[in-house]
Amino acid sequence: EIPAGENQKWEVSKTGNSIYWEKKDSSLRIVEYLPYPGNYGMIPQTFEDTELNGDGDPLDIIVLGPAEKRGDILSVRVIGALLLSDCGETDDKIIGISSQCPCQINNIHELKKKYPGMIDIIKIWFENYKGKGKIKILNIAEKEKAMEIIQKNHISYLKKRRL
Repeated sequence: EIPAGENQKWEVSKTGNSIYWEKKDSSLRIVEYLPYPGNYGMIPQTFEDTELNGDGDPLDIIVLGPAEKRGDILSVRVIGALLLSDCGETDDKIIGISSQCPCQINNIHELKKKYPGMIDIIKIWFENYKGKGKIKILNIAEKEKAMEIIQKNHISYLKKRRL
């Protein structure tokens, strides 16, 4: 949805058939902060269930690596998750590495070791891009927890689809 280094807030439609520049108060949405520190998008066939305090959207992902073209479907290695609360709703962010990235990172521990400060950059960005105090970082989770979150949200998607 959003290439690394951009600040226009685009979103995949609820049907998944199109991508559009999101509007807020009838204006095209631009993040009034530093540009996104990684490629940002959603994981298809996932749903953060509102009945489980989710935001009702597909699960978000930030993909570290070179900037990708808006609308591309990426091959990603999941390495962890940023667990957060956005105005009281669960809005976890999966952290992944682009398969196009030559770096050999397989988990959060390796990311911290090989790229000191990268997790801090991601945390600071998410804590501040909507304004101070709106988003609370709860934890940084390793790959295993991230995979559990993806699975849980995929099950929520399948249940919603049956309704």
